[in-house]
Parts: sequence; structure tokens; C-alpha cells
Amino acid sequence: MARLITNEDGQPILRDDWCLEDIIETAKLMKVRLSKKKAIKVMENLANTFDASVGINWDVIKANIDTILYLNGVARPRPKSRVK
Repeated sequence: MARLITNEDGQPILRDDWCLEDIIETAKLMKVRLSKKKAIKVMENLANTFDASVGINWDVIKANIDTILYLNGVARPRPKSRVK
């Protein structure tokens, strides 16, 4: 949730903070178990690849979890197609 704060110079700043627990819980919803170390890697990747026109949202976090898993040689199982 974004919030409006004031910095030390009295200037307004809009913040949208994400914490380690957000990453770990999102991974759990994806049926992925992330160590704290890997979750921090996800956060580092989010920071290093940040695109202000997209921002950080749940879909971006999920994509970054997939990226870190892929870079570590872990393929996440994909759901079976319902199309017959």
C-alpha cells in the first residue's frame, strides 16, 4: 500500500514498501519454498531491474521469483492446460 510521507527536508514523498515476507508469502502461493537468502536475491533483482513505468506489483514479484528459480536451475511446474 502506498503512503505519503515527509522527508527530513519537509518534502512530500510517495512510498510503496515491499518486505521480505511479501516475497516469501508470494512464493508460497506459487507453491515454491524460498530461503531467506533466495528471497533477498529476488529483492535485489527487483531493485536492479526496476522499471518505473511498470513499478513493483504482485505479477512483477512472481516473475522475479521465476527468474531467480530459473537462474538457480529450478524449473517451476506449470499448470496443465485445460484445453482439450
